[in-house]
Amino acid sequence: MASLVDNGGGKGGSRFAVDIGTALVATLFLNEVWLRIRSFHSHRIYLNAILGFGSGASIALLGLLSLAQVVSCAVLVLPNLYKRMGTAVPSVALGATLAVEMLLYHGFNDAELTVKAFMIEATLFMIGLLRGDARIRSNAIGTPLHGRALAIEARIREVCTRLHLRLVLPPISFIMVLRSMFCHNFWWYSGTAFEIKRTSFCTCISQCAFMSVVSGQDRSARLNITDKAIDFAYQRLRTHTILFSWARRAHMLLFRYVPGKRKHI
Repeated sequence: MASLVDNGGGKGGSRFAVDIGTALVATLFLNEVWLRIRSFHSHRIYLNAILGFGSGASIALLGLLSLAQVVSCAVLVLPNLYKRMGTAVPSVALGATLAVEMLLYHGFNDAELTVKAFMIEATLFMIGLLRGDARIRSNAIGTPLHGRALAIEARIREVCTRLHLRLVLPPISFIMVLRSMFCHNFWWYSGTAFEIKRTSFCTCISQCAFMSVVSGQDRSARLNITDKAIDFAYQRLRTHTILFSWARRAHMLLFRYVPGKRKHI
């Protein structure tokens, strides 16, 4: 079970799945920030009416909310930042700002918005708990991780591995995204129809983000199809073309190892 706890990166395919889920969550937050900035005046008037804030306090609250979300997304997405600062603090920050948004805009009165928020919160919990290694997370929160925290990590990865989620969830996510793009193509609409379809589309994306992060916890060695295919390509189809060299360099930057070579423990 100890091997399931170690997530200094795991296999490249697992890390890639977690990175996709993290990128989807960050995209959802950044999209909300962009829409908030575009309709900043309307949001300010709304807070003035609902909370009784003055213009200055409303502007400060909206600015602080947006800044916290942008900074937290940058930390989660950029490897140089989350490897130094960890993922626990930005995940908690994003989860807190989402809860504040839901309370301010009465989002819990809408079932679809509630599902979306729940999926995002669950994804952020998984990212904060499982992305990166225990030492980085321990340094970020200032307390040692041991005992119960590591047991939870090991148990989650054990369940995901037994269920072979890396084979099951990615195809489901792909189908859901295609269906959502055809059924909830909000970019062709405006007004109320735009908001309704955008909410449905973002709810689907939040579900796919959660499934992507969960599937990345599958540590079954025989299911690393992507890793084996990449290793085979590097071992059997060696070339010295410019494209191949760039692909090799990009893979090294992303996963910190060169495929096709023996990995030492």
